[in-house]
Amino acid sequence: MINIRLEEDGAFVEIKKNKVSTWKKVSVEDIVAALTKSIGKRVSATPEPSPVLPPGTIGYIKYPDNPKHYTVVMHQNAIRGSIEYCDRPYDNIGIPASIWKFEVIENRLYRTDVWAITQETKIMRPEVPLYCFPFYNVDSTGKLCMGANNVKIEAPWELFKAPGTIMAMPSTRAYPFRNNAGLDGDSLFRNLQGIDFPDNWLVPANKTLGQILNN
Repeated sequence: MINIRLEEDGAFVEIKKNKVSTWKKVSVEDIVAALTKSIGKRVSATPEPSPVLPPGTIGYIKYPDNPKHYTVVMHQNAIRGSIEYCDRPYDNIGIPASIWKFEVIENRLYRTDVWAITQETKIMRPEVPLYCFPFYNVDSTGKLCMGANNVKIEAPWELFKAPGTIMAMPSTRAYPFRNNAGLDGDSLFRNLQGIDFPDNWLVPANKTLGQILNN
């Protein structure tokens, strides 16, 4: 085992001889060179720049084993929009503020998770509670069922269009609608026409923003 100590005036390496430890001062460059040689890879001191990310991005996760594999976590404000449910269109529907988690592999949207948050949440902190998204074929874990729909994403910034693309897709009742109003299917959308989605209708998902950023 090699012990290295970094201090303001340099780096020190512990040398043990006959159970007696002494510390030898070495340059940081020498340590980097030794570590590089030991692992057989070139250690770059140049920081890797972030790609351009979509508006509302909260987190960006890159996977080192594949440069075309990444996750973007985004926030979207509460809006009024159109929804097609079982071939029946509904306009001016109150859609809650939301957190979207997009996983992209090889320029394809591989997985989408979505949760609701309350409208009063203005600052995105790790402890922000998440709620079950009340429609869009979302299961209890937050995973969105997209069926055979295939969304191509050439670069992370293009994910700004993903929520709108998903909202425009026809929706069915693949999973139970989760809300505290006891409404389901058409009755839910009829009651949401012309109003914002009430925060007190949201059902807790028993997880926080920080948990989905770290998992």
